[in-house]
Amino acid sequence: MVIEPILFSGIDAIFSLFFALVALGLSAFSFRIYSLSDSRNAKFFGTGFLALSISYFILAIMDIFVLDGLVSNLNYLTQISPLTESFFAIMAFIASFTLGLSILAYTVVKVQKRSLFVLIFALSLIGIALSSDIAFSFFMITSVIFVFISASYFREYMFKRSKSVLLIFLAFIMLTLANIQFLFSTKNQMLYLTGNITGFIGYLLIFISLTLLMKNGQKEE
Repeated sequence: MVIEPILFSGIDAIFSLFFALVALGLSAFSFRIYSLSDSRNAKFFGTGFLALSISYFILAIMDIFVLDGLVSNLNYLTQISPLTESFFAIMAFIASFTLGLSILAYTVVKVQKRSLFVLIFALSLIGIALSSDIAFSFFMITSVIFVFISASYFREYMFKRSKSVLLIFLAFIMLTLANIQFLFSTKNQMLYLTGNITGFIGYLLIFISLTLLMKNGQKEE
């Protein structure tokens, strides 16, 4: 996602754009549901994926800058500093990605207390910001959130036995595995590539689930 050898920067831009577009599509569909049903979950789901989409667009732009030679430092998180050219972009990425995941985690909790969301987001962001190893803390904390969201969708699937819920559960499992691979990509750069492939599968499952939901919605109309 961000700790990458130069060989993968072009591939990464393609992955990031795909992730951004899928997240944006899911956000738009969720807001459509919200406009029709005034569903609280749909509103927060849409907002969460919108924030994730913005974070992926930021990454895609960063990788395009790398390919154009406008940004030379590829290890964005490991060498983060106000003096680096990528500082504000990577801080925007961290904030929007953490915000999106925090909103999704708050949504699956299904407790209508805004203070809970503020707590999840604030603790996550503070934990990342105060760490001596920004990369490790970021991927560790977001991996924990991914595990929590995956477990929530597993419980929902066991209750509903819905194909779309199953696909979302499997998607978040893949995204969790991808994040864990990014966590250890500083030790083995191939994990960066396999993490992107795993994430691609995760967002592909979300795309399939979104397609099924749209088809079912058209049938109901």
